[in-house]
Amino acid sequence: MFPTAAVKLFGIQNGGYIFTIMFFFIPASSIAGFLVVQFGKNYISFATVYRIAGALTAVNIVLLYLLMTLR
Repeated sequence: MFPTAAVKLFGIQNGGYIFTIMFFFIPASSIAGFLVVQFGKNYISFATVYRIAGALTAVNIVLLYLLMTLR
């Protein structure tokens, strides 16, 4: 995540605000991933967690592509 890219993409007024939100969600997503693995390891396998993470990465790539082409 680069602050310059956020400002360029969302404008000078919204870029800093959006970057702050994105920067906040890095540790939040790490904590959420940790909790899913710790509390779900008795119910789902690590292969399933890996597949879920891969699917979320694919969704992220699609959303990033759409965001970059629709601006």
